[in-house]
Order: sequence, then structure tokens, then C-alpha cells
Amino acid sequence: MNKYTVTFVDENGTTVLKEATEYEYGTKAADIVKPENPTKTADAQYTYTFAGWTPTIEDVKGNAVYKATYTKTVNKYTVTWKNWNGTVLETDTNVPFGTTPTYDGTAPTRAATAEYTYTFTGWTPDISAVSGDVTYTAVYTPVARGYTVTWENWNGNVLETDTGVPFGETPVYNGVQPFRAANAQFTYIFDGWTPDIKPVSGNVTYTATFIPVTRAYTVTWVNWNGAVLEVDTNVPYGTMPSYDGATPTKAATDEYTYTFDGWTPDVTAVTGNATYTATFTAEEITPPPTEETVKIEEETVPLAVADIPDEETPLASGGAWALINLILTILTVLGSLILMLGYLGKKEKAAADEDGNPILNENGEETLAYTLKKKGFWRLFSLIPAIGAIIAFILTEDMRLPMVLVDKWTLLMVIIALVQVVDAFLCKKKKVEPEEQTANV
Repeated sequence: MNKYTVTFVDENGTTVLKEATEYEYGTKAADIVKPENPTKTADAQYTYTFAGWTPTIEDVKGNAVYKATYTKTVNKYTVTWKNWNGTVLETDTNVPFGTTPTYDGTAPTRAATAEYTYTFTGWTPDISAVSGDVTYTAVYTPVARGYTVTWENWNGNVLETDTGVPFGETPVYNGVQPFRAANAQFTYIFDGWTPDIKPVSGNVTYTATFIPVTRAYTVTWVNWNGAVLEVDTNVPYGTMPSYDGATPTKAATDEYTYTFDGWTPDVTAVTGNATYTATFTAEEITPPPTEETVKIEEETVPLAVADIPDEETPLASGGAWALINLILTILTVLGSLILMLGYLGKKEKAAADEDGNPILNENGEETLAYTLKKKGFWRLFSLIPAIGAIIAFILTEDMRLPMVLVDKWTLLMVIIALVQVVDAFLCKKKKVEPEEQTANV
């Protein structure tokens, strides 16, 4: 009986999977010994599974070659999307080979640093059709940050504002040098900025600083008559000044001697240029008794001893009397005298009748006529300010003291004088009423 060979090869037709075996003609297909199911290595696109032999194995009728066949399955892959720091943003599984993947999540972001802000610009590597598991990482473009630098004066006033200053750049002030006005105690010298200027790393404010320099003043010491006794220059603010010269003096008069009593105004710590004037206490000189005084004292019966106060004018202003007050007193009294003389009227030469004939009295003598002024009340009232001026002057002015032009009582004397002026105005005759009233004597 004839025998035939049966050979099994891979799908390429050249790789022998099982050497040729001789079978007798008519051997059943089921009795043909087959090799183990062959495998085919998967590639990137497909996975292969043995599907059988081609042609279909039949009963032996001659030499036969059977070729292995495979089915193929498209491979699927995982696509991972990560942020710049490795954080997984999205994972796409079972993405078929050859498919171009897409990111479906929220747009990636990267937090800004002091130096940069970041703009998302895509992925690395470039997105392409899937050919295996792949990871894409977000890519950003750094943008250098700009900051605001503010320059302020010591009191918070803005001197200059620089915007968009790049990170790392050292800022520069381009304005006018800061200034601080002096006060009574200090002048100020610009000393730079606080905090210290350094490369920009964020918004920053620099404040001008100043060195205070204590101010110095001039203190002048003058005598009672304005004569300069001493000048102290460059006396620092807050220092208590002191007079270092000889004790001020004031020449005695016939009535008084003078003792240095201090300074006016009171000496205080320096706050500005100052002038201090020497003040003195006046002491009355008691004149030695004359021979006539002694004789009178010897002939006079001794009286009871009584204390007589030294100050006969209790309201006199410190150590002087005012010339203006004396003048006002005289004018006030003089005004009263003039008004009172006007009140008495004047004597006419003779009284006459309607025909101009003299009027005779019972003795045959001519009758004299006197004119009485009206406004008699206001003329009498003029005595009140006159007497008031005299009393006020006696109580407030001691003419034994040195003379000054005005003192604290001058205003009172002016008021009294004005009252007299008003009274004189009220005594002025009116044009429309008769000025005089005649009385026969």
C-alpha cells in the first residue's frame, strides 16, 4: 500500500512545526498526529491566537502540507497624563493601538513663584497615535514676574511708585531727595531708606529715614534799660540757660535804691531765641531829719505810736506811675470846670425893654441881666467823672516812683475821660431850641 508524507509548518510556510511523517493511504484525519498548538509573538498592534490549520486536515490521500493560522486582536494601551510635578491628572485605559489620545480634564496649572508665573503650553512628548503605554507631562512657559516698589516719606506721603520691576532687579529711587521740615527741637538730615534696598522679590515699600539734629538758639540777657549784658549763642534746645556775667545793677535815685530781683520772663528751658530782662526791687530812701524837724518833734506832745503802711497808694502798679494817666486826669477835671463855668452863665451890661430903654429898679438904678445855660443836669454830672478821675489817680499812681508812659490802670482812666467827653457832647446846645434863658436880677 502506498504511503504519503504529512508536514506541519507555521504560517510563513517555511518554519517546520513537525517533521514530515508517512501515513498509509486512507489514514483517517483524526489519526494524523498534530504538533502542539503553535504561538505567534504579539507585536505592538496585535496579539495573535492560534486558529487552526489550513487546509483543513483530511484523510490521507497523498502528500499534504498543513499551515498554521492565527486570529489577531488589536492591542489596547494606557495613556497617563501628569502635571509638571508628577501629579497624575488623568488616566485613559484601553486606548486602541493607533488611536490619537486626548486629555479631557481641567487645564493644567502651575503655581506662581516669587520669580515667575507659568502658562500651560502643551505636553511632552508630543501627542501621537498610541503604540504602547505612554505618559504625557504638562509643559509650562515661565513668565518673569514684575512687582511694585513704593517709596514713601517719613510721614507716609508717597514720593514715587515703580511698577513692573522684574524679580531680582535692584530698585532705584529717581525722585527728589526726601525732605523733613524742621521743628523747634530738631532739624533733619536724610539718611537713606528702611528696610535696606535689595533685589526685588515681591511688592515692597521703602520709607525715608532722617537723622535728627538738635537745634541751637541765642539767649540774650539785657538790663532794665535794654543794655545788653550777655549773649549766649548755640544754646541747645531743652537746655536751661544761665547768666554768667556780673550781677545786674540799677543806679539809685534820690528816692529809691534798687536791688536785682531776677529776670523776666521766668527763665525756662530753651525752645527758641529768647531775651531775658533784669528786674529790680525798689527800696525807698528815708531822708535824715532836719534841724526844723527835730525842733518840731521836741515841741510836739508825743502821740500814740501807730504803724503807718509804707505804701500810701495801695493800687499803684509795680514800681512806676503813668504819665498818660496824669494827663487824662487833668483833661477830665478841666472839662468839668469848663462845663460848670458855662452853667453859671454870663452877666449882661443892662436889661432893656422892648423899645430898648433900660429897665430901672426901685432905686432908679439899671437892672443887670444874667444868662442861665440849659442842660444844667449834664453840666453838674461832669463833676462825677472829674472826682472819679482824681480818686482813681490818687489810689493807683505813686508819683514818687519812676515814670512810665502807660500802666495797667490806663484803660480805666481812658474810660473815665470818655465818660466826660460823652457828657460834654450831651451839654452841646441844639440849633433849633433857644440857647439861653434870661433872668432879671
